[in-house]
Amino acid sequence: MKKREIDCNKLTQMYMSGATHKEICVEFDISIDTLRKRIKQLDLPRRRELLSLDIEEFRAAYYSGLSSYKLSEKFGICRSTVTHIVKELKLRESMNALHRMEYYAEI
Repeated sequence: MKKREIDCNKLTQMYMSGATHKEICVEFDISIDTLRKRIKQLDLPRRRELLSLDIEEFRAAYYSGLSSYKLSEKFGICRSTVTHIVKELKLRESMNALHRMEYYAEI
């Protein structure tokens, strides 16, 4: 597949000025994957903000039974980040253990 010609200076300028990925993709008529490759090729810095999240509040919300959709709304993060946090904190494993304990307590 032929590599699409993109004005790298304009892409860099848009990226560094804070344009969203979606805005850049629309401007250059490229996919998000192509944009990510170009960002990497141009060695542009990541713009991801550090996540400041109250872990205990997140844990309590998760154990209260909120769906990943509701958790993402409550904490202002995307659902894939919710999944990542749940995995990182091993909350799913803890939840399964909690259900097993409840089950055996009923017997």
